[in-house]
Amino acid sequence: MRTKRLTLLLAVLAAVVAVIRARRPEPAPAAPAGSASWPPLDLPTGTDTPASPDAPDSDPEDRPRTWVDPEPDGSCPLSHPIKLNEPSGIFHVPDGQFYARTKAERCYANAADAEADGFRASRR
Repeated sequence: MRTKRLTLLLAVLAAVVAVIRARRPEPAPAAPAGSASWPPLDLPTGTDTPASPDAPDSDPEDRPRTWVDPEPDGSCPLSHPIKLNEPSGIFHVPDGQFYARTKAERCYANAADAEADGFRASRR
């Protein structure tokens, strides 16, 4: 009796596997050796790289530096009051909840410059 149950269970399992395999789509044929796996990109005339719609206009390394170093005590000069905490990637504005206790690692003149460098505003 036990052998019959085990045989029946294995038969049902084999049938389920066969149904799953039958419904699975066939994989795409592999590209021949030495050929590119993706079609070439149509680049706009006069450029070397494709333009991404959400990419900044230029490489951050090519842009002029918009931040200044903080004072030795971690405060920012009046001309650049936005405090940035680099490890967290969060900047703090003067009226923010954690501004007073944040030790700046960079100071920005405005929030737009900090956001352009890839940082986000504090939520409080």
